[in-house]
Amino acid sequence: MSGVLDCLRGEHTVILGVINELSVRAHDPIACEADRLHMLALTRFLHEYVDVIHHGKEEHVLFPMMRTNPSLADLADLLNDEHEQGRTLAKRITELLTQPPFDARLSASIDAYVDLLREHIEKEERMIFATVENTLDATEIQQLGHDLVAY
Repeated sequence: MSGVLDCLRGEHTVILGVINELSVRAHDPIACEADRLHMLALTRFLHEYVDVIHHGKEEHVLFPMMRTNPSLADLADLLNDEHEQGRTLAKRITELLTQPPFDARLSASIDAYVDLLREHIEKEERMIFATVENTLDATEIQQLGHDLVAY
């Protein structure tokens, strides 16, 4: 039964790599200014991959399954709230990237976003995924795996 969430775990690895790059560039104002289009491309990737694809799987497949189990429902709501916080920060970053010159507001917003995603991923990896895999029954696990692949 375990491993049904490995696709989400793999996506976490990709996300961490991109946010690490974003974080490094955010603290180098010269590189940030010179690579504005690259920074915008990173934020576009984060929107499309993190929010639409990855969070889409969680919000439309994983969280509804979690909400059917009373011991997991509050965790689903907590994670969903963090997704909303991430959307707000990502929108702010995009706005700041389209309004040079870049200043401390941009790096602070990127830091907040990166910290949020790192903590969110760590929470899912260390606590949530194992709890889900150990709490749902075999039929629910099989359905969850099927639905994640089909999404």
